[in-house]
Amino acid sequence: MMRTADAATLAYTKFKTRRIRLAIAVVVSGLLFVAFSAASFVARGAISSIDSFSKEGFASRYITSVQPFTSDEYGYYNNKDLIAQAKILDKKLVADKKAEAIKIGIQYDATTERLAVSKSNGPNGEEETLDMSAPQVQSILQAKREQDSKKLLDRLQEFKTIYEVKGIYNGITLSSSGMPSAPDITPPTISIIKDGKEITEQTNTSYNPTVLGIEGVRSGWTLLDDEMLKPFLLNGQTADIGVDGTIPIVAPYSAAEEILGLKKLGDSAKNAEKLDRLKSVRSNAAGKTFSVCFRNTTSTERLQQTVDQQRELLNSKNNKNYVKPDLMYDKSANVCEDVVAVRDVRDADQKLLDKNTELFQQKFGKQVAQQRKLTFRIVGVVADPPNFGSFNIESLVGELLVSNLGSGWFSPLSATVALPELNKYIASVDKTVSFSSLKYVELGSAAQTKAFAKEQACSPVSFSSMGPGLPQECEQNKQYFSINSFGSNSVAMESVRTGFSKYFVRALLFASMISALILMGTVGRVIADSRRETAVFRAIGAKRLDIAQIYVTYVVMIGLTVCVFAVGAGNLIAQILDSKYQGALTVKALLAYNSSDLSKTFRIITFDRQDMFLLAGIIMAGSLLSALGPLVSNLKRNPIKDMRDER
Repeated sequence: MMRTADAATLAYTKFKTRRIRLAIAVVVSGLLFVAFSAASFVARGAISSIDSFSKEGFASRYITSVQPFTSDEYGYYNNKDLIAQAKILDKKLVADKKAEAIKIGIQYDATTERLAVSKSNGPNGEEETLDMSAPQVQSILQAKREQDSKKLLDRLQEFKTIYEVKGIYNGITLSSSGMPSAPDITPPTISIIKDGKEITEQTNTSYNPTVLGIEGVRSGWTLLDDEMLKPFLLNGQTADIGVDGTIPIVAPYSAAEEILGLKKLGDSAKNAEKLDRLKSVRSNAAGKTFSVCFRNTTSTERLQQTVDQQRELLNSKNNKNYVKPDLMYDKSANVCEDVVAVRDVRDADQKLLDKNTELFQQKFGKQVAQQRKLTFRIVGVVADPPNFGSFNIESLVGELLVSNLGSGWFSPLSATVALPELNKYIASVDKTVSFSSLKYVELGSAAQTKAFAKEQACSPVSFSSMGPGLPQECEQNKQYFSINSFGSNSVAMESVRTGFSKYFVRALLFASMISALILMGTVGRVIADSRRETAVFRAIGAKRLDIAQIYVTYVVMIGLTVCVFAVGAGNLIAQILDSKYQGALTVKALLAYNSSDLSKTFRIITFDRQDMFLLAGIIMAGSLLSALGPLVSNLKRNPIKDMRDER
């Protein structure tokens, strides 16, 4: 029996020969393992860093947003039953207006009335359709909404007996165009007040919660239960209304910068600059205020009429035939006030007619002009919407750094006592479920959250046959909702933690087979080149096991070299990536998780012993597998024949 030391000496001698060929084989077979080594360092590092931040924000909580799963109400536009009801309301509205017009002595032209039912040419001839935004139609649908909401609210309460529900929270979207529908009211508009002036011309006029800066408050403002806001309050701040009447609000990062008078950092800014900026914003934004002007529809229309008049007057200054309107307005000298008349040459009859017309319109829904200056106080800061323009390690890991309230602005529901303009919207927040009256269900674990979404979310077999209302199979199963994760990637992170090791092992096994095939050529060539040497050993009394011991030791040396190469190169790659992205990811994590400790760092490199032992074991197994075929074939050969053939 050959001594182990002798076998190692002979194997090492072979290891030193054909170095270029060996180096190429090691590098080529080890490249796959380099990728896996780097993946382990980076993935485990990211998971470890996320865990270190997960004690704050929503990261360790399992919250879902729950919305009614119904098709668009506009699908009812040709519903014959609703058309019949709307016709009755149209007829009554016209009759009431005619009677009131006669009573107060004004002219009323019914042909100009906006009716809920109109006629148009369709594929089957003339068809009657509903104007879904008409107040008459909205009043018809309101009863249906309330009825549906009761069913959904009852189902939400049932969930408490089925799942480990830790809380059910309310929210409501409040924005110029995103507020809930109501048949008898129109939401107020919001204008930003800067430098003592009201900015009436907005660059964004539609619902868009991703508008950056202060202007975003007019198109993406949400009220949430106070419990939802607590994790995102800055140090020393509360969700209470200020003694001076200021409304607490959690603002996007870009808006906080603007309020502090800071210019947005460019894409080329260094990570140290971004971190310093974050610390400055977090420490200085708390308690800062900004003002807006709340205007109802009538006030907004009067202001717009004034702007149009002034523009027309300016454009007609050289027009000798231009005749000024009898009644002209101008903006008030004070911010957020109603417009003031600056020219009024109407006669008494016209003034009386205009007054009666105004009373007539108010009787049938037009609001009296109202406006009010409202001051917000920043109590928290959330991240701006992510930039999906690039795909790299930063964006990939950044998608996991989710612990926020979403995109936009957020105030506590308790602040509604200081928002009388919104009372009609907010009064029913706990009685309705809609796309603007929001519900959030918090569960106790990832498993419960997955089960809740799987069992209670409406997932129709086919969308092609869906009409207005809930799909039949969802109605039968009492699956009334669309359910999505909210506030964090806690469920996804559970899957990442449990799934990484499983897929890591599977991928390594596949890579080991490829590596074995690559090494097999090298090892087979070495064994083939050593046939005469093997025959000599056999001739002087060496056993097959002794020969096998030499080549097994040789293959182990190759395997160890591949291990060192894979781990070393993988670590180097991870170090480079960590150095490149650490600063940016640290800033993102500190902001996303509302971390109170701004000295924390986000690293994407961690040495995981289990992964490295597994990597080494599979590399060694693949190396040994690569030698199995050539070695067995060589040991079966006749040594005398090999010595004769080598002469």
